[in-house]
Amino acid sequence: MDALTLLRQQVADARREFQGVMQDVDDTMAHWHPPGVANPVDDLFLHTVLGEDRQVARLTGKAPVLDEWAAKLNLPPDWRHTPETSRNLIAGLDVLTQYAEAVYSAVDAYLASLRNDDLEKTVESFAGQASVASQISRNLVVHIYEHAGEISTIKGLQGAKGYATRS
Repeated sequence: MDALTLLRQQVADARREFQGVMQDVDDTMAHWHPPGVANPVDDLFLHTVLGEDRQVARLTGKAPVLDEWAAKLNLPPDWRHTPETSRNLIAGLDVLTQYAEAVYSAVDAYLASLRNDDLEKTVESFAGQASVASQISRNLVVHIYEHAGEISTIKGLQGAKGYATRS
């Protein structure tokens, strides 16, 4: 298996896990504010999907999908994840999920456009220079799994099963 095929499969696997964690979440569970400084599920969902959106926009040089969705999500296009904004989301899960589907389409189109030699190109990242492969792995795979686990924990605090797809 070549590196691009592996990355595409890992992105698909991470998305499947993330969607599995979210499948039984309703608006009440999503808006619940956990104790301490942990973020609500709806905020984590938005943060995770927005991370994918902004990463693909950076890699493609295109505008993020959020630019088209900000008004529907009741957010400014330059929304940033902060302790204050994380507890003040207004958008329901239905519109957040629709936004996620639009982002997933953009991610899939980007991944479909890549060739193996594209993975070695160097791009600017949040932490300086990095390869395209590294950015895909960090932001479209690892980041997704990190927040799937975090959401699972917050669901557990509410008495729900974290990974709804697991027996």
